[in-house]
Amino acid sequence: KVMLNAQSNLNYPVQFSDSLRELWLQGEAYFDVVKDPQRPFIIHTGEITTHVLGTSFNVNAYAERNSYQIALISGKVMVSKPATGENVLIEPGQRAAYEKEKSVFTTDVFSEVEIAWKDGLIYFENADFSKIKSTLERWYGVEIITEGEIDKKWEFSGKFKNESLRNILEALKFSHDFEYKLDRKY
Repeated sequence: KVMLNAQSNLNYPVQFSDSLRELWLQGEAYFDVVKDPQRPFIIHTGEITTHVLGTSFNVNAYAERNSYQIALISGKVMVSKPATGENVLIEPGQRAAYEKEKSVFTTDVFSEVEIAWKDGLIYFENADFSKIKSTLERWYGVEIITEGEIDKKWEFSGKFKNESLRNILEALKFSHDFEYKLDRKY
């Protein structure tokens, strides 16, 4: 099973081969993969390849982020960069991250916040304005245009389940004084 997040694309063959289940992801997706040792499951996301036998996990590979993040819920996955031979094995509760600029893998514990989107939740935890802006633009398929200078200390924490863009902007406006105008009904 695959659940795609907003502005994500998944390419795969019409039929998987007898020896391999292989696909290509741009964006973010949550996977729940049935174990089949005879046919490994491989996801290509730009420079990174994730090898799976049977597990549930989240892959975040939006181009504008300049990084790839794989959060493992259950099972095991090997995340690698074939061009350099780098790889990392992650266990449940861990996240592998690859930053293009640093060209290195890191692992740490992931937060449920990272996969909240699959349950219809937008979750911000000490998010700065640019994070909120990019999340709302992607989620609602809109462009947010700002005027004036944004306070560098701008932060917001909160969660929204299936809320309209207007309701989210009103909550943000309550905690940070600003004005907004919607061109369409959201």
